[in-house]
Amino acid sequence: MSLQYISDEAGNDIAVVIPIAEWNEIKSRHSDLNDLSSPKTNIPAPKKNISDFIGALSKDAARQINSDIEKSRNEWEK
Repeated sequence: MSLQYISDEAGNDIAVVIPIAEWNEIKSRHSDLNDLSSPKTNIPAPKKNISDFIGALSKDAARQINSDIEKSRNEWEK
Protein backbone atom coordinates (compact mmCIF):
# COMPACT_ATOMS: atom_id res chain seq x y z
CA MET A 1 0.00 0.00 0.00
CA SER A 2 1.43 3.38 -0.97
CA LEU A 3 0.36 5.77 1.78
CA GLN A 4 1.39 9.40 1.97
CA TYR A 5 1.78 10.99 5.39
CA ILE A 6 1.08 14.68 5.92
CA SER A 7 2.99 16.39 8.72
CA ASP A 8 2.64 19.70 10.50
CA GLU A 9 5.46 22.24 10.92
CA ALA A 10 6.77 20.33 13.95
CA GLY A 11 7.03 17.09 12.00
CA ASN A 12 4.03 15.41 13.64
CA ASP A 13 1.94 13.21 11.36
CA ILE A 14 -1.52 14.75 11.10
CA ALA A 15 -3.11 12.94 8.13
CA VAL A 16 -2.73 10.04 5.73
CA VAL A 17 -3.54 10.01 2.01
CA ILE A 18 -4.68 6.68 0.61
CA PRO A 19 -4.83 6.22 -3.19
CA ILE A 20 -8.49 5.98 -4.27
CA ALA A 21 -8.11 2.53 -5.83
CA GLU A 22 -6.75 1.18 -2.56
CA TRP A 23 -9.47 2.97 -0.57
CA ASN A 24 -12.15 1.43 -2.77
CA GLU A 25 -10.61 -2.01 -2.22
CA ILE A 26 -10.63 -1.51 1.55
CA LYS A 27 -14.27 -0.33 1.43
CA SER A 28 -15.28 -3.38 -0.59
CA ARG A 29 -13.89 -5.63 2.17
CA HIS A 30 -15.34 -3.58 5.05
CA SER A 31 -18.91 -2.54 4.31
CA ASP A 32 -19.15 -0.48 7.50
CA LEU A 33 -16.75 2.05 5.93
CA ASN A 34 -19.33 2.94 3.30
CA ASP A 35 -21.10 5.01 5.94
CA LEU A 36 -18.07 7.30 6.10
CA SER A 37 -18.39 8.39 2.50
CA SER A 38 -22.15 8.69 2.25
CA PRO A 39 -23.48 12.09 1.15
CA LYS A 40 -25.21 12.49 4.53
CA THR A 41 -21.86 13.02 6.27
CA ASN A 42 -20.62 15.62 3.78
CA ILE A 43 -22.60 18.65 4.93
CA PRO A 44 -21.68 21.72 2.88
CA ALA A 45 -20.84 24.96 4.62
CA PRO A 46 -23.67 27.48 4.61
CA LYS A 47 -23.45 29.91 1.71
CA LYS A 48 -22.95 33.54 2.57
CA ASN A 49 -23.83 36.60 0.57
CA ILE A 50 -21.62 39.66 0.41
CA SER A 51 -24.46 41.56 2.09
CA ASP A 52 -23.97 39.37 5.18
CA PHE A 53 -20.69 41.19 5.80
CA ILE A 54 -21.87 44.78 5.40
CA GLY A 55 -20.88 46.78 8.44
CA ALA A 56 -18.45 44.17 9.69
CA LEU A 57 -15.73 46.84 9.98
CA SER A 58 -16.04 50.23 11.57
CA LYS A 59 -15.46 53.21 9.31
CA ASP A 60 -12.25 54.02 11.22
CA ALA A 61 -10.92 50.50 10.70
CA ALA A 62 -11.79 50.68 6.98
CA ARG A 63 -10.00 54.05 6.65
CA GLN A 64 -6.92 52.61 8.38
CA ILE A 65 -6.90 49.59 6.09
CA ASN A 66 -7.18 51.80 3.00
CA SER A 67 -4.37 53.99 4.32
CA ASP A 68 -2.16 50.92 4.84
CA ILE A 69 -2.95 49.69 1.33
CA GLU A 70 -1.97 53.06 -0.15
CA LYS A 71 1.31 53.03 1.80
CA SER A 72 2.06 49.54 0.52
CA ARG A 73 1.34 50.54 -3.07
CA ASN A 74 3.61 53.55 -2.75
CA GLU A 75 6.42 51.37 -1.43
CA TRP A 76 6.15 49.07 -4.47
CA GLU A 77 6.43 52.04 -6.83
CA LYS A 78 9.80 53.08 -5.34
